[in-house]
Amino acid sequence: MKIRKAMEQDVSGIANVHINSWKTTYKGILPDQYLSSMNLEAKKKNWLRNLKMLHNATFVAENANGEIIGFAAGALNKRMIRIFKAKYMPFTFYKNINDRDSAEK
Repeated sequence: MKIRKAMEQDVSGIANVHINSWKTTYKGILPDQYLSSMNLEAKKKNWLRNLKMLHNATFVAENANGEIIGFAAGALNKRMIRIFKAKYMPFTFYKNINDRDSAEK
């Protein structure tokens, strides 16, 4: 697995992981109607906007095939760090990253 700073061309992969991880993680917690209404194009636009922000700190995890299997997003400004008491955000991954051919020995 490789971790690197996200680039604008990563928005499709990030949005895909975002939607799929929510659908598996929050199934039975959030209404099915909400989860099924998550829109890939809308998420891509949101992520593109996020990546263009001045203090953006988004990283992606890639498998051996260069596919995005996870991401972490945060902000690199002192106000956000004071509010959230952290500099780093956790990674979000596909439920089973091995399903995406990500396992490396």
